[in-house]
Amino acid sequence: MNHPIPAYGAHPPVQQQPPQVDPNNPASVAADILARVSAHDSTAPRPDRDLLRRWAEVIRASKVDYEWLCEGVTRLYSTASEPPKMKLAAVIDAAKTARREARKGEEIRELTPAPSFDEDSPGDTGYAITAAHRQWGAIDLPCADVATETGMNRGCGAIVGDPCTRGNQLKRIPCNARLVTAGRLNNPKHREMYAARQAHLAEHRRTFKPSWRND
Repeated sequence: MNHPIPAYGAHPPVQQQPPQVDPNNPASVAADILARVSAHDSTAPRPDRDLLRRWAEVIRASKVDYEWLCEGVTRLYSTASEPPKMKLAAVIDAAKTARREARKGEEIRELTPAPSFDEDSPGDTGYAITAAHRQWGAIDLPCADVATETGMNRGCGAIVGDPCTRGNQLKRIPCNARLVTAGRLNNPKHREMYAARQAHLAEHRRTFKPSWRND
């Protein structure tokens, strides 16, 4: 059975939380997540004290909130073609992906200026909004592809001074790739945010060890 999975949002979707689950207690969360996994997966391990203790330790170390772990279970078992071998590791990975996509959605909304045209107008092409293309000096940059944590944002190839296009039509607001680049270069808030994120990712790549490895 497929479940609707929101790609973006400032907060994880609201889950039905049994009253006995304490989201701040890793042991309580471990028991609940194992029960959720078992409801989808006939190969899930039997709950015992040692297993729940190990799961609680991994959950505590992952620093992933209970709500995101619930979303991780939903995502994992609505898309997996076969049961994962490392159950908790797969749930945590799915939860982190959902959380990362939500944060990326927030970033794109922050970087994209609010449309100054009637929102009932069909489409986003037809003419270029000058103020939107001047946001953070976007018009003074070429619209090129730019890499982000979740993939590649594609630019339309517009040259410096020309508005963005889709097909043969002008776009009302610039492509996300152009806005992301302009924000990183010319907006102090986003420049600092980008620098901090890059430093965090570099440190994460240097020190990361999968949660299921003990060596």
